[in-house]
Amino acid sequence: MIEGSVINKKEIFVLAGLLLVALAVLVIVFFDVSKIKDKVQTVIEPFPIQKEDNLLPIFYHFKSYDYISDDVGPGSLYIYQLSSDLNENDRLVKKLDTEYEVVDSSGGKAVLVYNKAKMFLLDLLSGEMNPVAGAIAEDRILGDVKLISDKDILVYISTKNNNSEISVDSYLHILNLVTGDRKDLFLKDSSPLYSGFFIRAVSDDLENFILVEGGGDGGGAWSKGYFLDIQSGSLTYLDPITEESSFWEDDRIPGFYNPLALGLLNDNGTKSAFVERVDYDKQDIVNDKSDYLNGCLKEVDLYKNKGQAINVVNLQGENLRMIYTNLEFENNFCHNRVRRVDNLLWLDNETILFSTPSAIFKAHADGSFMEMIYEFERIDDPKTVSRPIISQFYDHFVMFDDGAVIDLDTDKIIKVAGDKNISRVNFLRNN
Repeated sequence: MIEGSVINKKEIFVLAGLLLVALAVLVIVFFDVSKIKDKVQTVIEPFPIQKEDNLLPIFYHFKSYDYISDDVGPGSLYIYQLSSDLNENDRLVKKLDTEYEVVDSSGGKAVLVYNKAKMFLLDLLSGEMNPVAGAIAEDRILGDVKLISDKDILVYISTKNNNSEISVDSYLHILNLVTGDRKDLFLKDSSPLYSGFFIRAVSDDLENFILVEGGGDGGGAWSKGYFLDIQSGSLTYLDPITEESSFWEDDRIPGFYNPLALGLLNDNGTKSAFVERVDYDKQDIVNDKSDYLNGCLKEVDLYKNKGQAINVVNLQGENLRMIYTNLEFENNFCHNRVRRVDNLLWLDNETILFSTPSAIFKAHADGSFMEMIYEFERIDDPKTVSRPIISQFYDHFVMFDDGAVIDLDTDKIIKVAGDKNISRVNFLRNN
């Protein structure tokens, strides 16, 4: 159970949605946690191998546009099943018009929203799609959606459709997909401009939630976390995870803080992970007169024992543990630029996947087990290396946001939908 003492419309959800994508990926989640005590660097040991039974196929979706002469057609949303041997003979599950959005998935099912007004449940194995009856009233629009497939539960946000850039009359709904029973909990009369509520975590017993009220405008972004008790319906403000988190000093958004301040929460809201930065003195960096961040160190021994680190906070006990520090490239002048953590995501409530410029790792949240599961090609010039963002990991496949898939058993790599006119491939969540 999540404890209440957790540390921690333009188109109204467009900016806020982008904010959460950045949050989920946490490519550059940097914190200074020097004021939090009890840091522990644990010993790295092999991760225990566990093979799941009854594994589901991997599914992905993208939007592609058909060309007629020089004109762009209406386009389509495509949902595919990835071939298990990566032979590029993927199965088309569904083709829909672009007004449909895939908003969540779990257990071989996907939730789609049409024009922010109607929800559908798609069986990814059979391709059968049915409307979700009784989700919201006609005068409301849908916001964030979370599918809890093992309990046949849909949790989602709705607001009044007032044709405004401000979310008003926000509710959280809990819908039983079997019985049709629905519980509605009022959240707030009005959110700040371009802001809305998002579901960040749900306790295993469905009694407690962590919600984020967030948004952005003009390059800025803000966020505020809440603990929601389902029985009482009460919202409790959550403090940011560190004392260093920056607060907004705008009268429109009092009490809001840096969107990264709650870190990356696991699904049941018991833990949060984040990357701790290293502060480099500009005087120690060789630069090109402008941006010292693009420069390398003047001396190779500077910051010898410093690198970006992964910290995990137990939100029920408020203790912090440092489970990994990147100390690669010890003899390279550019280790200030490559001793970083590029990706960070939860595989389940106790397991983290992360990557560095050199490799992909899997680790237990308490640091007791850690394993390198894939090593990238050799890096000849560390100061220029970049890696795609990991979007999902399932069984022995690693999936990236550029459409690349790695089979860890065979080292085979393909890029799905490589011949399509698309901007992004999204892999669906199975667990």
